Formats: sequence, C-alpha cells, structure tokens
Amino acid sequence: MNNIKVLTIGGSRNIGYFSSVRLLDLGATVTFLLRKPSVFDNDETVQKYVRAGKARLVQGDALVKEDVERAWTAAQGDDSKPVDFLVFTVGGTPQFKLTKGFVVSPPNLVTQSLLHCLETLPTPHPNIITISSAGITRIGHEKLPFLLKPVLRLPPRRPARG
Repeated sequence: MNNIKVLTIGGSRNIGYFSSVRLLDLGATVTFLLRKPSVFDNDETVQKYVRAGKARLVQGDALVKEDVERAWTAAQGDDSKPVDFLVFTVGGTPQFKLTKGFVVSPPNLVTQSLLHCLETLPTPHPNIITISSAGITRIGHEKLPFLLKPVLRLPPRRPARG
C-alpha cells in the first residue's frame, strides 16, 4: 500500500480515525479534512505520520464545497498519481433538545458533505468507502439494542431517494 493515496473526511474519531490509522500503518498516504486539525496535536500515532509526510492535515469543513476541493488537491500531492480512495465517515454528535430529543445539526450534515465530495471528485474517480448510521431506517432502528434506541431517535421524514 506504499503508493496508495487516501482522502479521509470524518476521520477525527471513531471508525474514520481507526480506518485511517490502519491505512497509514499499511503504508498509505492519508489526507484528513478536519474542522479542527488541533484534534491531532496530542495524538502521537497521527503525529508520527505527519512528521514522516504520510499524513496530511487540511483545515476545512465538508459542508463547504471549496474546502473539499482543497482537500482533494492536497490529497493529490505533487505527483500525477491520482487519489485511490475516499474514506467518508462523516457523522454528527447528537445534542439533546428538550422538545426534540437527540438531534444532529445541521440535519443534512452527511448528505450535504457527501454531495460536496461527489461534486468535486477528481478524474479518474477514486474508490469510495462510506460508513454512516445517519440514514438508519425504521426497520434498522427496531433491531437496535434497547439502550441505543433513545440515542438514535428517528426523526419524522420520508425515505431518501437516490
């Protein structure tokens, strides 16, 4: 995997973080688009790859199309080899609202972020790996463990069409 280039969006924690670290361990070069690159300031695992030039930290927000374009450019680097993979694991941290329960703001966080990624895809197109629980269906919600159901409350909405 020494020549593999990866753009990770949503990699500051959880599955995006651990997937990206695993790819770095295997020799890939990973570019992170981060709202707060300082999230890795005290993370020695990521910092060793930053020092080695294998991890790149780009400050930006996937809700801003121009920031996603900058991330693609940074992931491309200085050579002509295209980006191989997009690892997209954007998710929001639910906030508790007394009248609405746990909600993610903005409610279209994952959709809008992914659209910006797709609208700015370089050519040739990279392979896309996306993992999210944001679109969980009523059937999927019914199968959740009881204690997770209040946290992953289903908003009233129509099914997504794509």
